[in-house]
Amino acid sequence: MAAAAVRFAALVGMDRQRGDGSLRWHPQEAWGRIEADWRKLQWSLLTRVQYVRLESLHHRARAALALAAGGSTGAQLRSKLLRSTERDTRAMERHGMPWSNALRHCFGPASSAAEASTRRA
Repeated sequence: MAAAAVRFAALVGMDRQRGDGSLRWHPQEAWGRIEADWRKLQWSLLTRVQYVRLESLHHRARAALALAAGGSTGAQLRSKLLRSTERDTRAMERHGMPWSNALRHCFGPASSAAEASTRRA
């Protein structure tokens, strides 16, 4: 069961870095992986472990925000992704862990910027 969480984090990380050898984001691939594997991760019950849950929320929020900010999505999908980011950051906040709060604070300004670009589009 623990292998499911490790596999999830590793594959999402690889999706972020795959491509031409550079460390470029590939948010579409990362988001697709998250969408495909999220339910499996929850069913493994590993998300009951606080660290696994917070890291998983962080990965999902990061991928959603990167895809939303990339500009290659439609307004409806971008809005869904930003809502997902907001929902995940609120979930991270409810845990009240100092290290996860630090991760969570990274999303505020970036999310606001992505929302502003959505309104302009």
